[in-house]
Amino acid sequence: MSPADGSAGLAFEDTGLRPLDLRHVVIQPAIAHPSSANGLHNVVRCLIAEQRAMGDDARLFLFSDDPDALTGIPADCPAQRFPLGGPRLSGRSLTIAGATLDRLLDGAGPDTVVHIHGAVKPLFAALARGLHRRGVAYGVTLHGQCSHVYDGAGRVRRRLPAAWLRVVDGPALARARFVHAITEDEAAIVRRVAPGAAIRLLPNTPGRRGAAAFPPPFRAPPRTGTG
Repeated sequence: MSPADGSAGLAFEDTGLRPLDLRHVVIQPAIAHPSSANGLHNVVRCLIAEQRAMGDDARLFLFSDDPDALTGIPADCPAQRFPLGGPRLSGRSLTIAGATLDRLLDGAGPDTVVHIHGAVKPLFAALARGLHRRGVAYGVTLHGQCSHVYDGAGRVRRRLPAAWLRVVDGPALARARFVHAITEDEAAIVRRVAPGAAIRLLPNTPGRRGAAAFPPPFRAPPRTGTG
């Protein structure tokens, strides 16, 4: 039976795995069209749908100042918006307020993982530092965000973003539970700026109900004993 049959709860009973509290973060200062027409949003919502079908508690947390940012998100995709605020550089927020981080992590526990999509600079590094200080595991999917920094041969295209990626984002990527690279070229960039990062190469594939949504490091180990 598949999760589409209503048997999603059996997956964890059979394997001893615990359901995860998965908080998908998308950082998007401005949205010019409904979420339903946003490619990144569609990918994240598909992932959330599959994870919820498998029994995990997966939700979308959107960082955006647009009050209509959640327009077009289906009712079966739990979503919450967080205004950005704070000091900015070229229109991008530099920091994440402690109160905002409190809201993001409300009710978090040992089975909470924050999955950051797009790694938009510079808030990504600030968010990653805040999660690390609070002992909350996080993973990153780049979604091609670094493709403009280096060319296909690995040569630097843009010197300032390359320096930022190495000095500021590199440590954040190195501390992540995993860094999901969609292509080998993207994985090579991560190795270059964050040696030792837990890279997981997983190309885009059509979603299907019941498919394993995460590489193994995302999943908590099975229960042992009677606890």
